[in-house]
Amino acid sequence: MRKLAQSCEYLFVMLSLLFLSGGIITLLRNSAGADGPGGGDSLQQGISMGIYVITALLLILRRSAISKILYAGRWFWPLFVWVLLSCAWSIDPSLSIRRVFALLGTTIFGLYLADRFSMSAFLILLGRTLLLGAILSVIFVIFIPELGTHTPDGRGSAWRGIYWHKNMLGRISVISTITFALLSLQNSRHWWLAVLLSLGLLGMASSATGLFVLGATIFWWIILRLLRQRLQLLSLTLVLLISCGGGALIWLSENYELLLDAFGRDVTLTGRFPLWTAVVEYALRQPWIGYGYAAFWTAKDGWAPEVWSLVGWTVPHAHNGFLDIWLALGYIGVLLFVICVSLPLTEGLRSWREGYNDVLWPLLYTFIFALYNLTESSIVLGNSILHVLFVLSLTKLVSRQVPSHLRLARVAA
Repeated sequence: MRKLAQSCEYLFVMLSLLFLSGGIITLLRNSAGADGPGGGDSLQQGISMGIYVITALLLILRRSAISKILYAGRWFWPLFVWVLLSCAWSIDPSLSIRRVFALLGTTIFGLYLADRFSMSAFLILLGRTLLLGAILSVIFVIFIPELGTHTPDGRGSAWRGIYWHKNMLGRISVISTITFALLSLQNSRHWWLAVLLSLGLLGMASSATGLFVLGATIFWWIILRLLRQRLQLLSLTLVLLISCGGGALIWLSENYELLLDAFGRDVTLTGRFPLWTAVVEYALRQPWIGYGYAAFWTAKDGWAPEVWSLVGWTVPHAHNGFLDIWLALGYIGVLLFVICVSLPLTEGLRSWREGYNDVLWPLLYTFIFALYNLTESSIVLGNSILHVLFVLSLTKLVSRQVPSHLRLARVAA
């Protein structure tokens, strides 16, 4: 009976992660004309609410876990309190309050996962979920191309698989590649087949940003490995990296147009520079406290239409997570976000240097999350797997486990 209950819990986690990734249901609803992720679609909201209710029940069954996860999320609660307070001055208070409840549920789900599973156990569970999503994406492209590709005719288009947008397939593929690579190193080499599959999906999604983020993440992984070297070797390596980086920056300053052409981008980053200029102008009108959580782009009587008219397209967000949190929560919100990230990140880097291998995936994911938010927006975003994994990562960075070499020493003793 206990084994059956455990299997049901694992299935619940996998299906929840798949749904929160924007897989299948969100795609089907969008194709039928429903709102996208974070919109007002009642079915998606109902499923999300069901996930959070079941999570609450699972926590009630393990009462000791409630106080543990509340303490584990101590780095996030000051920011959440400010998000909640922003409803008082929001340009659309009712909308902000609804989004706050979604954010709270998503955060609790992430904290539940961090408390319930060790990092190695969660990686296996996440890997199976992402592999299921990758296989289903291929099936959708082959058998339902009008859904699996990014244009209605299903021909000559980038893939989006089971996800609502090709960029989401690209983002999930980057996370999948890193996750599968870690699993292949820790558990079984068969995961390398999954690495090849996710790389193939990344390419078919035509995600130039995804390719850049993946390359940068691999470079960050190498730096993390170097951080464990002796001080003399580390110093020499850092000098070489800084020299190479400086040379690369000089080359980019003279050949940036060539690089942008190679990635299919123009000098405005597909209209993002004019958008960011307009967003900064409006953020400076309410710089300290912002316009209220999740309200600027969706409020019925807000300023978003003015921005749309300036940039010439109906943009759903600032295409920069840091600008969006400034718009929503002001300088104070940005400061609280920086604090809630920097403290766990500092602790995680210290743990990594001391031999705690379980912080490697959280360090890599936090890097991916930060890079993507330079051109997309997923900071403090409810009903999203990106926020779930972000919460879990920061929680794991401050939750030390015994280093693998010490575990082996204890076994040998």
